[in-house]
Amino acid sequence: VNGEYKGNYQLCDHMTVDPNRVDIAEMLPEDNEEYSITGGYLLEITGPGDEQYHFSSNIGGIPVDVKYPDDKDITSEQFSYIRNAFNEMESLLWSSNYTHPDKGYRSKLDLESFLRFFLVGEFAGNHDAMWSLYLYKDRDDDLFHFGPVWDFDLSMVNDQRSYPANGKPDWLYNYGSAVTGIRDFVTRILADPDAYDTLSAIWADMRESGAFTPESMCAFVDSLGQVMDESQRLNFTRWDNLGVKLTLQQFAPGTYQGELDIVKNYLQGRIRWIDKKLGYGQIPQDVEFVIATPEDLKDFAEMVNNGDNSRNAVVTADLDFKGYKITSIGNSNYPYMGRFDGGGHTFSNVKIETNSSYTGIFSIVGGGAVIKNFVLDETCSISGKAFVGIIGG
Repeated sequence: VNGEYKGNYQLCDHMTVDPNRVDIAEMLPEDNEEYSITGGYLLEITGPGDEQYHFSSNIGGIPVDVKYPDDKDITSEQFSYIRNAFNEMESLLWSSNYTHPDKGYRSKLDLESFLRFFLVGEFAGNHDAMWSLYLYKDRDDDLFHFGPVWDFDLSMVNDQRSYPANGKPDWLYNYGSAVTGIRDFVTRILADPDAYDTLSAIWADMRESGAFTPESMCAFVDSLGQVMDESQRLNFTRWDNLGVKLTLQQFAPGTYQGELDIVKNYLQGRIRWIDKKLGYGQIPQDVEFVIATPEDLKDFAEMVNNGDNSRNAVVTADLDFKGYKITSIGNSNYPYMGRFDGGGHTFSNVKIETNSSYTGIFSIVGGGAVIKNFVLDETCSISGKAFVGIIGG
């Protein structure tokens, strides 16, 4: 600046409605009729501000700013519409049948976007994750969608008030900053069994993609550290505060590599913490058979069909059955009676073709059996004599 080196600075900008940013319908002052008034709207759940169009929700008193349309363009009809829509969503969340997929809160809130939003904040250990939350509603769309995520300066062990995130017994949103009503809002959603199952499935998909492993996260931090290495040297020459605890900092190791190690150690620990919280990679105590290979499934089928038909099993890896002959599990003498959890894994190249009256991955199952959580891809085919099902005959 004016010929003087000022060091490293982080630049950020505001959320905007734009085809390349928050891509929702553009609102005009004349959009006050039944169809056009439905969107799009960009909202922020946040602490007190200076927005003219601001409301607190009816039940939880959640403070909501209307960010788009902005104060100079929004009409009173549009403000009333989006306020009523938010209150309706909140009312369904606190209704007696709130978990119902069609009559409960999921008819007005995009659950997956909320859970991904939640998980990003928790993964990053963001102290302010529940202090400023963006959500939007598009035209001719009944659902509120959460996002984009933002405001991560007080995350990854960078705020002593929420330290240690990986040592807490529960999710960080219970301990960090939070606006009025939002903790109860989040807790209510997470109490929905379908929400919890979906959250677990999202995390499992992320972990199995290879992008969210301790190794990949450490490599990513190291790569950014290398990009920044030359400029950080100049920055700490200009500002001699390496090793000095700044506002809210928990650690000040005194070296740049030490700073990188703090982030890496946090991320490794956070992955382990969420794994344990959501049960990823853990085999329940009542599981009696682990299926990690096609041979394991073959052995399991033989065991069930010979009379040991109540054993609980879990699949721990994707299975490719190319070159394997698959025998249906369970028969008229010994229907399958246990719990079979596919662990969210994919079965490929399953080929079953029989003259049996009942054909499927499971031929015959008995009352009380639970079979869940696996996918057969397009390489699979199943055919039989009479009653044919993909999962069970």
